[in-house]
Amino acid sequence: MSLGYEDLLQRAKKALPAALSSGERFQVPSPDVVIEGKTTILRNFEDIVGAIRRD
Repeated sequence: MSLGYEDLLQRAKKALPAALSSGERFQVPSPDVVIEGKTTILRNFEDIVGAIRRD
C-alpha cells in the first residue's frame, strides 16, 4: 500500500486540530537593563525567559 504525497498531505491535514493558535499576539516583556561600567545587567531575565518558555 503506497500512498502518494497528496494523500499523505491530506491525511496529515485531517489529523491537525481546527485552530492551531489562539490568535492573540505574542508579547515579550520589555527588558529592564542596568549598565554598570562595562557590565550590562538584565534585571527581568526570568520574566523574558518565562514568556518565551525557554530555560
